[in-house]
Formats: sequence, C-alpha cells, structure tokens
Amino acid sequence: MKRILALLLCVGASAHAALIQIVTDNDFALLTGTTTSITRLVYQSDFEWPDQIANAASFDLSLEAGENTIYILAMGGGGEENVSGRINGVDISTLSNIQMSTPVQGYLSGYNLFDVAAGTYSASLVDLQNAIPDLTWYTPTPGSGGVISASGFELGYPFADGSAVLLRFGASEVGVPVGVPEPSAFSLLAVGLGMVLHRRRRTV
Repeated sequence: MKRILALLLCVGASAHAALIQIVTDNDFALLTGTTTSITRLVYQSDFEWPDQIANAASFDLSLEAGENTIYILAMGGGGEENVSGRINGVDISTLSNIQMSTPVQGYLSGYNLFDVAAGTYSASLVDLQNAIPDLTWYTPTPGSGGVISASGFELGYPFADGSAVLLRFGASEVGVPVGVPEPSAFSLLAVGLGMVLHRRRRTV
C-alpha cells in the first residue's frame, strides 16, 4: 500500500520550478492557459524595470489540465516600450513560435501610465479573459534598445508607446511540462486499491 501511495504522489507532482527573468519597460505579469484562452494569472511583477532582474522570481509553475501556453502581459508606462528576458534560461527572443497581440490597455481597468511606470499596476485576469476574443496575433520582430541592453539582453520585442500587449508561446518551448488530465491518477489509485484487496483475499 505504501508503494502505491508513493507512486501516486510522484504522478500527481507536476510542479516545475520556473525562473522568471523578464524585464519590461515598464511592468509585466505572467499568465497561463491555452492557445485561445487565459485561465490563470500566476505572477504579477511589483518592480519597475531597473529592479526586475535583481528581483527575478523563482517559483513552482505547475500547469493545470489542458494548459499548454504561457502568456506575458507587457505594459508600457510611456517612452521606450519593450520586453525581453529569459524563462528557465531560454531567451524569449529566440522562441520560434512566439506571437504578440494587438494592444490590450483599453481592456484593463484603471490602466494608467503612472502606476505602470512605477511597476505597481495589477492587471485583472477577468479583463484579459474578456480581451482575448477581440485580439489579433502576429509574429513580432526582435529588436534592440537601451532598456534591453541595460538589462543584459541582446534582443527583445518593442511595442507601441504607452500601450500594453500580450506575448504567447508554448510552455514546452521554455521547458515547462504541459498540464495533464488528473483522472489518470485516480485510475491508478483504483487499480492499486484493487490489487491490495485482491492480495488480502488470497491470504485469507
């Protein structure tokens, strides 16, 4: 019985330690979902761009059943707008299937350049979920810039002054396992319990 429980714990443990080293002029958030929807907001940066690398976050990023896509909400507070960085050591400017959305700031409640520039604006998951159906996606062209270079990256993705955009890419591209359906674990539990009961009956 102990072996069965240990095996179940291994099957159910889908957490993956993800190191987020993103710098956005000026603010960003990390979300997960599918290629057509956002399901969760998993990380909200609370630092203005000069402090984002120094405060890079490492946390367990566990994709839920059906999730296979990572989103970065890049928010500009005016001036030179761009997003660059790495997730799990993978430079986002090298991702082959990354896409950028048309601007989303019009959907974000209370979006203002002062809070975004200070790195203190908190995006709403519901606002972004409502925006998704109206967005157009395209393949962005990597570029360079002062903030990108100052952050230690060669390339990033520029976007329009004072705007906010979404980037999306497959979780597997940055080494994060896609979410798997949980029922398989319950099936394994049922089989394991059946084996235990069968053994007990044979020994009686």
